[in-house]
Amino acid sequence: MRKLKSYLLLAICLAIFSNALAQQNTTPFQFWNSELQAIAKPESREGWIFFKDDFSTSPTSIFTTHKNAFNLGPDDEMILTKTKTDNLGWTHYFFQQEYKGINVDGAEYIIHSSLNETKANGSLALNINASEIPTIDDSIALSIAAVDFGSTIEYIESSDLRFIKYNSNSYILVHHFTLYGKVDAKEYYVNATNGNIEASFSLQDTYETEHVDIYTTGCRADYTSLIDSTFDTTFLGFGIVIDTILRYALNDSTRGNGIESFDHTKIV
Repeated sequence: MRKLKSYLLLAICLAIFSNALAQQNTTPFQFWNSELQAIAKPESREGWIFFKDDFSTSPTSIFTTHKNAFNLGPDDEMILTKTKTDNLGWTHYFFQQEYKGINVDGAEYIIHSSLNETKANGSLALNINASEIPTIDDSIALSIAAVDFGSTIEYIESSDLRFIKYNSNSYILVHHFTLYGKVDAKEYYVNATNGNIEASFSLQDTYETEHVDIYTTGCRADYTSLIDSTFDTTFLGFGIVIDTILRYALNDSTRGNGIESFDHTKIV
């Protein structure tokens, strides 16, 4: 009888452990869902989608026709921001995610389409649960940023609302500003609920930065050079040649937590 009780106790413990493990491994969404399986090849992975050879949906309609395949909710919308065609015959469609009509920082996707192939890569923000209504208005948020800036503001750029996930487990609504003074510029993300400065980045006035998209990989190359110098960029297939450059940075935000590489001395 004592043995039977021990076995029963062991079985109950195992059941509780298995149930807890199953709950721990449950994710709020399933990447390889049935709708995605119907349109994508098995080698697809989160952040990189290879559509089947018979896929016929227009690139501009993918996120509306197949919204559930990407686990997008009713308040999510993918906005086409630009379209470019390269010298290899690929057309690249750039989409920005919005939640309740507000830009989601860092949530971007690119559809790459050629005559016989369609693929896509990028990052989406899923299961956002946040209000789109700010508690403090942009004038108060701007005054908070101005106090931190500390010097006379000559120019204000990019005043808008955004959802960001910065040092937080969830997305928050922020006022976004870029403030320019005589000797410095700074980008601010001010919490639209409590007025906290969630993030700020100093932009050196002695440098200028150009952004060039590497369309086939979804990366963005940032070239930073002295204002007085000159530089030229030339696309060679999937790579880039850089002339007269002071600093080079390649940022890829489409994999993991992002990849950044630098080469301060050589022409790539």
